[in-house]
Amino acid sequence: MRSERRLGRQFGWLWGAYGTSTLGTWLAFGAFPLIAIQVLHAGPAQVAALSSVGALVGAAVAVPLGPWVEFRRKRPVLIGMDLVRFAALLTIPAAFALGVLSFVQLLLVSVVVAAADITFRAASGAYLKTLLPAEDLLVANTRFESTAWTTTVIGPPLGGAAIGLLGPVVTVVADAVSYLLSALGIRAAGGQEPRPERRQAARQDRRCRAAVLKRFRRAVEIVRVRRMSDERMMRGYVGHSHGRATYSGTPVIELDGAPVTVSVDEEGLLWTCDLRGGGCVSRPLDLDAAGPDDDWYIENEWWDEDDDEDERKRLVTEPSLIAERVTVAEVDGRPVVVTGGGRFDFRLEDGDDVSGGIVRAWDVHTGRRIGSVMLGHVLGVCSLTTVRSERGLLAVSSCETGLLLAWELATGVKVIERQGSYNGEMAAAVVDGRPVAVTGGADRFLQAWDVLSGEQLGADLPGLESPVGGIAITEVEGRTVVLAGDGPRLRAWDLAAQEPIGAPLTGHTGKIERVVTATVGGRAIALTGGDDPNDWATTLVWDLARGEQIGEPLTGHFLESATEVAGTPAAVTRRWDSAVHLSDLTPTAR
Repeated sequence: MRSERRLGRQFGWLWGAYGTSTLGTWLAFGAFPLIAIQVLHAGPAQVAALSSVGALVGAAVAVPLGPWVEFRRKRPVLIGMDLVRFAALLTIPAAFALGVLSFVQLLLVSVVVAAADITFRAASGAYLKTLLPAEDLLVANTRFESTAWTTTVIGPPLGGAAIGLLGPVVTVVADAVSYLLSALGIRAAGGQEPRPERRQAARQDRRCRAAVLKRFRRAVEIVRVRRMSDERMMRGYVGHSHGRATYSGTPVIELDGAPVTVSVDEEGLLWTCDLRGGGCVSRPLDLDAAGPDDDWYIENEWWDEDDDEDERKRLVTEPSLIAERVTVAEVDGRPVVVTGGGRFDFRLEDGDDVSGGIVRAWDVHTGRRIGSVMLGHVLGVCSLTTVRSERGLLAVSSCETGLLLAWELATGVKVIERQGSYNGEMAAAVVDGRPVAVTGGADRFLQAWDVLSGEQLGADLPGLESPVGGIAITEVEGRTVVLAGDGPRLRAWDLAAQEPIGAPLTGHTGKIERVVTATVGGRAIALTGGDDPNDWATTLVWDLARGEQIGEPLTGHFLESATEVAGTPAAVTRRWDSAVHLSDLTPTAR
């Protein structure tokens, strides 16, 4: 096949150099803003300037370099730009080690690297044409594109892990070394490159200027979006997920006067991370108490009372699956984390019988279990929340089979068991003094339930075209409103009237995966997190009374939750490098 043909030694060196430098770039993705925040304690305005001014000025500097590149051999230009980036980036760890690192230096380095990057890209395309005949360029560009996408996918997660373990400065060193290796690879390619003729270069000058100007305009657009996003960023830190995806969002609770995120890793460690910029603290969950109490085995006829201890087989918990869903609450003034197990999160000791979906409550301070384990699901928990009621705080969950269950959190006593939509989303809230849950899933309908009585409230809510992606319940101008993601659309219903409200709200390009609500300046707003393919993820903000999107999108941010920090409403989002960002919602709603 054509794509399998060998393109020669020189192309191999160039391809390897490109892959090395691109992977280094993505490993250090987001390192500069984190250095500004964590090391230099920069504020939102400075972080915004770092993200915008560096790219914009770098692009502007690169514009006049286009004609200069065209009149010179491209291989020395490529090596020179690699060495410029290598040297510029190394000044960051050097200054950090000497204790003289400053924000101005970060800004200058970002300008130099951006200008060198654009110049490198402008020269690389021309250099490739000198290495290969025209009929091989399609295959070569395909390999470069494949490499770019591969490094884009694997680089940020690896970089996020490296930043979490070693800090952002170390990833800058890795990025610098990747440019040095790239320069050595291009030099090793060897070969003779003819000097461009003046007449030929003059003809190419206009095309080169157009290409660089196009990159400049693109940089201006990226800067505009970044500036709107970064100006809202209040704080960021890395490593909150600690090796696992947070399918149900990153919950936030106040702990000892500080807002903290809560997560559970695959080893059963409970992590709390201070959103004010403090560190993360871990403590083990009491996994020995993760199974049912002895009375449960007897009541459910797993044991006989006269069985010897060695005849009593117990349920064994799988630590990596006990917290597929996580939420937080307070019980008698104590902060608790409630976890929902995944499919097969427990099995019978010395046996093959497995099941899943246990709901458990844990004391955040100690990691000890609170109350009884809450059983009833067969497969994994899909949605999990808590809601107040006259019977105390209730844990409410839905699972892959569509079963809706609720328990008294303090005692583990089951309150209701109802069949809803399979692979279901669920939200719960107090409506007119009663706890109400709304479920929906792959069956493409919504149902509202009285959590205490188990009665369905009215008929199914109509109008869905896709499986449900995220549900929320809120109050808008005196009426209870149900929100749900319907593919890339956000739909709303009046719960009492049981009818849709207006046309669906559009703005996402991919499926809406999460819907949360908040109140900002007296206005009811919704936040939606979409799996938008062009930006990995996008968070949008909506004014529910007016039925319109407000503010600029938070591109590249996956929505986790909404909270308040010192009275300021904020969105909690996660980037693909695993960094959590806290964004002020106040400017959005002005």
